[in-house]
Amino acid sequence: MKRTILSFCIALLVASACSSNEKTNSTLPEEATTTLLDVSLTEEQERIPLPDPAWDDVALQAIEIATVESPTAITHQVSDPNLWVSQRSGIVHVILHETFFDKRRNATEYFSLRPSAALDISSKVAVSETGGLAGIAVSNDGQQLYVSYTSVDNKMIVASYELFGFDADPRSERLLIEIEQPVGESFAGPIHIGPDGFLYIAVPDVEKSSAQDSSTYAGSILRIDPQIADDENNYVVPAGNPTLANNGKQEVWLTGVRRPSGFSFDSQTDDIWLTDSGNTQKEIYLLSAEHKPAGRADNLGWPLNEGTNDFVGEPPANYQRPFLAYETQTDDQTCGPIGGHRYRGDDLEFRANGLVDAPFKELYFFADTCSGELFALEQFNDRGLVKPLVVENLPPQIQSLGRDNTEELYVAGGNGQIVRIDLAESKRETVIVPQGQPFPRKQLPLDQQILPGVEQPTSTQLKEAS
Repeated sequence: MKRTILSFCIALLVASACSSNEKTNSTLPEEATTTLLDVSLTEEQERIPLPDPAWDDVALQAIEIATVESPTAITHQVSDPNLWVSQRSGIVHVILHETFFDKRRNATEYFSLRPSAALDISSKVAVSETGGLAGIAVSNDGQQLYVSYTSVDNKMIVASYELFGFDADPRSERLLIEIEQPVGESFAGPIHIGPDGFLYIAVPDVEKSSAQDSSTYAGSILRIDPQIADDENNYVVPAGNPTLANNGKQEVWLTGVRRPSGFSFDSQTDDIWLTDSGNTQKEIYLLSAEHKPAGRADNLGWPLNEGTNDFVGEPPANYQRPFLAYETQTDDQTCGPIGGHRYRGDDLEFRANGLVDAPFKELYFFADTCSGELFALEQFNDRGLVKPLVVENLPPQIQSLGRDNTEELYVAGGNGQIVRIDLAESKRETVIVPQGQPFPRKQLPLDQQILPGVEQPTSTQLKEAS
């Protein structure tokens, strides 16, 4: 049964008094109203109220670290602190990043946008509101840069380029996936390196009706190994991919998505968090890795249903309902959730009453393009508590969320701002170093410096030592 949840301000009613809009710099457009829908509660669960969130009154701030025109994705190479940012027009940038601690263990974050682009394929990319360079990923060994974009001949392309440090060789392009798209439709999806080291590729259902057709890539997440080529492709299908019926595409890992705007892996559990946009309902999925690799052979239902709507016919095999669904009453089809990462970092901790408090640990952060706000979702078994966060200086029109190698969060705004999320009362200093200039070292005796390449203390350890 479908119902509207109104308690605990959980309904994402960001225009109401629950959301403290006066503390943020963006509000929901007057013509749009957003309501969270119940997709999971049993009658027994309904009788158990959720607690007030411990993070409700903790203010955050967005600290600008760089500006990139029309950013679409933020990523990093495993174990490397630098950030990679894609630009819709087909350019990839690198934001250099290092953290230094002085002798009192005070941290300073240094950021600098590299003067030269890592890759420029703008001549190949067709730019549109939903197209362009949509996703990037860096191989774990740092030798390959993967990109997902819409091409000038109206295809979704996934390709790889050889990396030499921070520079990709544009002549080294290897075509991985090529998908024809209907004239007038232009979509490309996000990509990520999974915990298994393989490349996961989100493919939108451009025709909006093909996500249950296993003979196509449409409306699916693919899983390939691009480090090895076979006789037919510049990749191989890894062992463990599900075997689909009717000569289905063997690259397909899961099906039944419409327009996946973001997905990520929980670094501790390997669970997949995925956001999708239906026609009227927007969805957030939590695909568990507890009993099988997350997402393997799962079917998220589109176009047989979306969110809490009734199925057209019977649910498909391996159907997974959304963890959370919400409606946005607006004609703007670009509105929807922007996923999103489960927070596993340390910087959003603080000391309270002599103890280290970490209220944001394990929360799932996501944004919504309608409200322009950043949200946190706290999981209580099969239930979720959602509220907008109070974030000072949050850029408008959030385009993407990313994280670095220490699990700290970053946001890309429609105005080109790339910002780091930190506590509003953080004492951590952020310095933007002019392009081309080296990061300054603290003028301390060598034995008192903590330099890159040396195991650095976590925020918890710093607090305990202070």
